[in-house]
Amino acid sequence: MHGSERCRYANRACASSQSQKWFLFGALEGSNLTEIIPALYDKQGNDYVVNNKKRLNCFTNTDLEHLLRILGVKTVVLTGINTNTCVLNTAFSALDRDFAVVVISDCVASMYGEDLHVFALQNIARCIGWVLTVDEFLEKVQEGIARQAVVAGA
Repeated sequence: MHGSERCRYANRACASSQSQKWFLFGALEGSNLTEIIPALYDKQGNDYVVNNKKRLNCFTNTDLEHLLRILGVKTVVLTGINTNTCVLNTAFSALDRDFAVVVISDCVASMYGEDLHVFALQNIARCIGWVLTVDEFLEKVQEGIARQAVVAGA
């Protein structure tokens, strides 16, 4: 499954009203909703997984920032559920920690309504970072790789 397909698949699976009901009562460590959808995993085991998130913000009480610093990451790319809570909180927190922030608009969703989803994306675009579709993001990555190849060859 291609990256953009995996992203859209995850959103369809998580943004349903059934998931909202389970999220409210079952998003505890060890529950099904805290597991990563198998189709999203790198089968070669090259993924780093921080799986102890317990708050709206991915940085709070996790090793995420430490891992990103060790890896020399300068930009975080956010996807997931809920745009207006977890994604927005994590975007603000990433900015506070001096990371550049990109949110992939077709890889986030909200169980609380389209209006709050749009609000969060507009807030991120105006105040925090960049909001791109997965195709726009992949195009930017390819442009960056091409630019680096030109510089390296010069």
